Amino acid sequence: MSSKLANGAILFMCNFPYGTGYAWSAIENYFIALSEFFSKKKIPCYIGYPAISGSTPERLSDNLKIIKYSPYTKLPSLKILKRLNIKLILLIDRGSWSLRYMLFRLAGVRQIIIYDHTSGIRSTPKGLKRLAKKILHYLPWVSADLYIGVSKFVTRRLIEVNCVPPKKVRCVYNGIPLEKFSHNQKGALYKLVPQTRGHKIVFFSGRMCDYKGVGILIESAAHLIISKKRNNLFFICCGNGPDLCRFKKMVNEKGIQDKFIFLGKRNDIHLLLQDVHVAVVPSLWAEACPLAVLEPMASGIPVIASRVGGIPEIIDDKKTGQLVEPGNIKDLSSAIEKLLDEKIASYISKEGKRKIEKDFSFKIFMDNMCNIMGKYVL
Repeated sequence: MSSKLANGAILFMCNFPYGTGYAWSAIENYFIALSEFFSKKKIPCYIGYPAISGSTPERLSDNLKIIKYSPYTKLPSLKILKRLNIKLILLIDRGSWSLRYMLFRLAGVRQIIIYDHTSGIRSTPKGLKRLAKKILHYLPWVSADLYIGVSKFVTRRLIEVNCVPPKKVRCVYNGIPLEKFSHNQKGALYKLVPQTRGHKIVFFSGRMCDYKGVGILIESAAHLIISKKRNNLFFICCGNGPDLCRFKKMVNEKGIQDKFIFLGKRNDIHLLLQDVHVAVVPSLWAEACPLAVLEPMASGIPVIASRVGGIPEIIDDKKTGQLVEPGNIKDLSSAIEKLLDEKIASYISKEGKRKIEKDFSFKIFMDNMCNIMGKYVL
């Protein structure tokens, strides 16, 4: 048993309810795999949620038991930490420092790790505010011991905005289970939406929110279908969110409701992608390391994505995908038309898939995480 853990346990602390879906499902899968790694070291693991609805298994794996903590603070009580003998906590998207971390340590926690997969640009502090942040990160009781970002964009933000010392920061990219996205079982989308058969399909998957650029995609679709008379196109959107009704209204107002289909939240994206010709990620905000880019690339689908956040770390423009300026309707429309060319699409899809296999596979993610946590914890 690890001397650093002192016969204790590990707690993966989620800041989202059980069964949320989207990128959070991937995080749960990461924790399941890490719990299996630690089971070989005979270190028990727990995963905590602020809310659990519906039927929930007692465990997500043989070595990952589910616990629930306060939905108000989204934090476990000190009694839980002591009772479970938690010695290491891995927090999702929490502040880089907090007085609560001091309470965790008083409850027996020895190591605190922050796992940051948040998107968005933040202002760089200056003057006294910057100095104060730097000082806080040299106070071990209120700061974390290690910070893991899902892209270099995130790790730079941790260093420049949060003022975390570079020596405490690591980058581990999201990982894709290649076997899930590499099969060639076509027809799932055609079966779901029969009218798409024989057409070129442009695909979007994500939350239905303004900052995901869905409105820009609708404008681009209207430009291509109506102004440029590209009647061979179908646009498929998967996901739900607060702006879904407004987007549906917008599609109707544009007169493209027969060519722009909303399928809602889906759990079979890996199957639907097999019938897709182009995937689009037109985000308006700085994405950290979006699965919406990684998944179609792993499926051999050419991807068009905004030049924001960590996306340029995934897409080499005009080689492994196509980058466009966020919010630029003509730029997006032109890129879609370009990638409908089979020769160009074939080259980009092959290079994109090779990029995922080289840098973004689930195995590479696990190797990196286990190497970091193994050295740090064991």
